[in-house]
Amino acid sequence: MSKLLATVVGVFLAFSLSYLFLPEGFNAIVKWLAPVLGSPLRLVLSYLFLTCGNPISFPLLLGIWVAVGAVVGFTTCKLRSAALTASSIYSLSFCFLALALVHLIFTARNLKLSIESLPPTPPGLTLASMLNAPVIGDICQKVMNLISGQLDMGQVVNLLLSTVVPSIILNAVILVASAMVFAYIGRRVLKLVVER
Repeated sequence: MSKLLATVVGVFLAFSLSYLFLPEGFNAIVKWLAPVLGSPLRLVLSYLFLTCGNPISFPLLLGIWVAVGAVVGFTTCKLRSAALTASSIYSLSFCFLALALVHLIFTARNLKLSIESLPPTPPGLTLASMLNAPVIGDICQKVMNLISGQLDMGQVVNLLLSTVVPSIILNAVILVASAMVFAYIGRRVLKLVVER
């Protein structure tokens, strides 16, 4: 029962915090395209930041995963349960990202969107501010470095993998490790309370 509770609370906490504290680069994109695409855009960007953002570049993301790990660890109080629950929360985040992305694609297709039908960019929104968005900015920066030479599909795939996969692994390690640390602390505290 504690694993189920930890999973539900952890998923809710991770999404809520990433939704509320969306980085400024993503907020600029949301302000521009949300009137057309609606809430699916913010959902996609929230989950994209949560699962693929770099926690070293964005300490807020590190804090989100440590907070979720703390909730999971204190709720389960067992190392193995904490690790499994944290892993399931991270996996569920990818599932929700995929669902939100599918929803966004269907929304865009139903609206028959094209470049010409997009609203004008709001004042203050520049290409530079959009490129400061997590994940998107990292990928664009590496693509610009590749453009100087021949660009083939293998290089693009390698670029995407080398940009996104290390962040995905680091986020998972942070979540699982923090859940296990807080499970150990929770178990010690619980043992002290029971002995009194």
